[in-house]
Amino acid sequence: MIKKYFIFAVLAAVIISCGQQTGEKTTEQTIFEPSISELLENPMEFEGEEVRLEGVISHVCKHSGDKMRVMQTDSELSVLVMLGDYSSEITPENEGQTVVLNGLVAVSVKNIGELEEEHEHEHEGEEHEEGHECASTEEAIAKMKEKGLDPDLRVVVDLKKYELK
Repeated sequence: MIKKYFIFAVLAAVIISCGQQTGEKTTEQTIFEPSISELLENPMEFEGEEVRLEGVISHVCKHSGDKMRVMQTDSELSVLVMLGDYSSEITPENEGQTVVLNGLVAVSVKNIGELEEEHEHEHEGEEHEEGHECASTEEAIAKMKEKGLDPDLRVVVDLKKYELK
């Protein structure tokens, strides 16, 4: 009888210890896998998210060495990738190679200055506060559309990891 309780106690201890968490934090972040064309067509859907992309390295900046363009294999569309810590690893010699990469998507409005120009025209001769400070890209896009302006979006992927094929 004591033997059965001992076995039960050992099994219970094993089950309990397997269920306990370690000191490491595990954050399950969804990694999206759009094509480059999907990313460029709907950039706001992926802003701030981690994506996994596959394409051909079409250009590595020879001057700064801190960025490359990755082209979709079945089209001429490409996305700008900032190399960050990997700038010494990816060189112009890698152009033409297929790359699979993970990175964070950042979207900005390239023509945000048009919003300021529109604001200045509305208030000619009046005293007013300078600038259109937008808290987010979504807010900047909304303000531009409200004024009848077409936002020109810049999509950049900040490289987190990569694999050359």
